[in-house]
Amino acid sequence: LLASSEHDLQFSLERFTPECEAAGMKISSSTENLRPWP
Repeated sequence: LLASSEHDLQFSLERFTPECEAAGMKISSSTENLRPWP
């Protein structure tokens, strides 16, 4: 997911998470998986 702010990322995750769970996927939210976009 791409977001321009922490708030936008949280909003996107809240919308994306139920779809992932319905498909049997799990979202990793550990900080080692976060990458800044140039």
